[in-house]
Amino acid sequence: TRSRDVGTLLRGSAAARSRGSARARTALVGLQAAVSFVLLAASLAFVRSFHKATTVDLGFTLGELVSVQIATGALHIPRARERELYRELHRQVLVLPGVASASLGYTNPWWNNRTENVFSVTRDSMPAVPGWGSPLFDAAGPDYQRTMGVVLREGRWISPDDRAGSEPVLVVNEALAAFYWPGDTQVLGKCLRIGADTMPCRTIVGVTRNQRVTGALDDPPLPAYFLPEAQADEHALSPSLFVRPSGSATPLLPVLRRAAQTIVPGLPYADVARVRDHLEPMLAPWRLGAIAFTALGVVAMVVALAGLYAVLAFLVAERRHEFAVRAAIGGSHRQIARPVTRQALLTVFGGLAAGLVVLLVASPRLEGFLFQVTVLDPLAIVGVASTVIALAWRAALGPARVAARQDPMEALRSD
Repeated sequence: TRSRDVGTLLRGSAAARSRGSARARTALVGLQAAVSFVLLAASLAFVRSFHKATTVDLGFTLGELVSVQIATGALHIPRARERELYRELHRQVLVLPGVASASLGYTNPWWNNRTENVFSVTRDSMPAVPGWGSPLFDAAGPDYQRTMGVVLREGRWISPDDRAGSEPVLVVNEALAAFYWPGDTQVLGKCLRIGADTMPCRTIVGVTRNQRVTGALDDPPLPAYFLPEAQADEHALSPSLFVRPSGSATPLLPVLRRAAQTIVPGLPYADVARVRDHLEPMLAPWRLGAIAFTALGVVAMVVALAGLYAVLAFLVAERRHEFAVRAAIGGSHRQIARPVTRQALLTVFGGLAAGLVVLLVASPRLEGFLFQVTVLDPLAIVGVASTVIALAWRAALGPARVAARQDPMEALRSD
């Protein structure tokens, strides 16, 4: 009968396939899908880490900020003369085209940081800052706040009136206020002695947001304070000049370098660089991880898709008689193509499941290299899995169309 003949043809076609080799090829493609899923998920985690690290709130505006340091140590220039040279350089830089603002400072973020003891007239002792002992110290001029983009929470910033001989003052950050006076919301007007308990008492005139200028990007901000640069000669060491360009810093860098070398004849070199360059050693692992895992993930995905396409094409070639018979008995294109797309999705789903298990096992190790993200973020996992599924579906469309468009007479005639 017709139904018996059809059954015989279908069974004969199925028996002709090498089930063992087909399963091995399918398993290999599933493994490739698992590897690509793991690599792409890891690459996305590193990309997100890099993005978070480059957009972390530092408490000041990084942008195109430039620092200038002149190597006066080799010339054995006295400290007082060195400060005079920096002040002269500051005056010359202010009138250069492309300079929005400039200021002297004594702490160069992630480059050199200094601490200084503090004493309170209202307390017998001040607790030590863990790992540092004393708060971070900086000396700054009136333009420092504008140049660095420091945000003032209350009170005022250092002014031109804060000169040598005037009332000694200082500005503290929120971390110092909270560390030394926990629970006290009013620190303006309080008094601190800097360096020794015999020094003049300095009145707190302002409180700034916390700044991250040292350590890892996710370390808690350290207590810090600012002295007026004009009142800090007995505390400050070698300064730096900070310059905020009105546009890109690139054309300004050589101009600043020449200006520094003009100020100090015989200067061996001047260190002129974007402040963000000091962050590069910290950002490099996340950038490298993002590039490496993305490249490997894309290669693995291409190999997996090529393998999937080849396996499905082989499947269609082996089952062409079956597909021809289905077409001959009235099967629609969708019905004929369905086994091909189903095989593709089953293979990929198996690979994704295996890849997810690998991620679960590897995530504790991977997350030690990430910044404020997890490799198992649900949205990220769904996004990567959806991408893999969509690409696999697209790769399956070619063989599925071939299966659906089999000429029944030609396929049966070639048997």
